[in-house]
Amino acid sequence: MIDRPETLVSIDPALLANCEEKRYVIVHCRNFTGGGAIRIWESTYLQDANGHRAKLLFAIGISTYPHWCFIEKANGYSYFTLIFESLPAVRAPFRLIEDIPEPGGFYSASTARNQSDVYHIELFCN
Repeated sequence: MIDRPETLVSIDPALLANCEEKRYVIVHCRNFTGGGAIRIWESTYLQDANGHRAKLLFAIGISTYPHWCFIEKANGYSYFTLIFESLPAVRAPFRLIEDIPEPGGFYSASTARNQSDVYHIELFCN
């Protein structure tokens, strides 16, 4: 058996204080649409059961307001991916809410958290 040497590493506390692990919540969305254009507003967020909000950072496969896009549909569904800030480590369920000043905003049912923070959810419209 080979003994492993003990390695000691010293990290400057000031440098360590500036280090932060970035985590994201990835939401693969599906929405039943009868046709027409679709978009997502940047005011969309995730809200957990404790009231914490995670803002939308990136939208993949869908345009953001004010631009509209046409997404190829599969069996009447549009598919796209949204990336949000991380939610707190406490694994409270969350909902997706598109907070917009007109009818037709997206929302989701409550979704249980998992360790990977990658989800597949169905969106509905107001």
